[in-house]
Amino acid sequence: MSWAPGRRNMKYPACTKLPTLAVIIMKLHVLILTLFLAGCQSKNAFRLPAEWEPHKAMMVSFNDNDASADSVSVEIVKALSPIMKVYCVIMSDTMTPYYQAWFEKEGIQKDSIQFMNFGSSFSYSIRDPIFFLKNKKGELAITDFGWNDYGYLPSDISKRKEFLENSIKDREGYEANFIKLFPYPLISSKMVNEGGAIEVNGKGTIIQVETVNRQRNPNMSLENQEEELKKVLGIKNIIWLKDGMADDPDAKTLITNNYFGIGVNGHIDEFCRFVNPTTLLLAFPDSTEAQKNPVVKMTYERMLINLDILKQSVDQDGNSFTIIRTPVPDLNPIVYKLDSSSDDIKTKRFSKWVLKKYKQFESGDTAYYLPASSYLNFLVTNKAVLIPKYWKPGLPESTRLKDEKVKKIFETYFPERKVIQINPMGLNFNGGGIHCWTQQIPE
Repeated sequence: MSWAPGRRNMKYPACTKLPTLAVIIMKLHVLILTLFLAGCQSKNAFRLPAEWEPHKAMMVSFNDNDASADSVSVEIVKALSPIMKVYCVIMSDTMTPYYQAWFEKEGIQKDSIQFMNFGSSFSYSIRDPIFFLKNKKGELAITDFGWNDYGYLPSDISKRKEFLENSIKDREGYEANFIKLFPYPLISSKMVNEGGAIEVNGKGTIIQVETVNRQRNPNMSLENQEEELKKVLGIKNIIWLKDGMADDPDAKTLITNNYFGIGVNGHIDEFCRFVNPTTLLLAFPDSTEAQKNPVVKMTYERMLINLDILKQSVDQDGNSFTIIRTPVPDLNPIVYKLDSSSDDIKTKRFSKWVLKKYKQFESGDTAYYLPASSYLNFLVTNKAVLIPKYWKPGLPESTRLKDEKVKKIFETYFPERKVIQINPMGLNFNGGGIHCWTQQIPE
């Protein structure tokens, strides 16, 4: 951490034979000074607020070369713009007229919109790189954890140097634009972490995923990571869950059997979220669903372990949690018949990648490409909760019933907020979701 509240170190001259009263006075002096400094530090200490705390604006990221992802971002902006100011984070200023025309077509008022250039060639999931902290005086700061592209490196060793150089260049460009727009104190850390990998209750408890943190910080013990989380985020209590959803794998990869997916290795915002300081939603497949599909079975087994951890965990004050099991979406993969000479560009590209990397597959084999789908990749803001929905005409009735069940859960825990359902599939196939593509600016 490169920033911390200043404190003055005070030393007293060595005394070997002080009268008892003088010793008492000196100890009282030290105690009073310590309490005073601790109080100052506590008053000015920054923390990561809970998501349901008031916001003054929201950031929404766009992916200029993917209309299916951008269509979800537009729906998010449409829901948020009547409530608050929205910063639309785009990759190039030349795209501003394009999005302005799109917004106008959707009836989105431009008065509440401000465009922000990424300053990079990488379309960041805006939740992850830099996020906002707040202290008791209402002052804001921004925290800048280390970044290593979700722990990803090209498998081709010869391409790694160029990849890392471009990554650093992108990161610096993004940071410069971010800090220029939001000139708050910067709290930095060499520990690698991402906003989507962090879940807090706003009272001092954080949930982290061991698999994610170990991959991002292979040379940093969990104990040292805990120390850093406490310093940077004002955390008192840390809960370590084991693994994330199976359909949120490490990068674009084979999950199991002939199921492929794209993800970040198990972000917490895909499967375990606070809805108040002592209540958690946990993504949990039905046991019958788990028996029908190997990917769902993997998720089911992982969530059994996470459920057991949560049952044994307490918050910062020693209170146990209420844990609500929440449905997982029905699987809705893209089905490919592997053919590297296909006339369909997506089939051709996917087939070439699979057949080159995974020698157990042959042309003509069936492969399933899964989106990283979840009902828990939701966003809470001042007057609304934006949640995923997945049913559309042609899909099974079970999908519609799950959508309705999940909506009722959110209406129960956020009775004073409007629950807005948005289909996030365009983001899911990019390894993200509603929560990933948004970031709140605290009030």
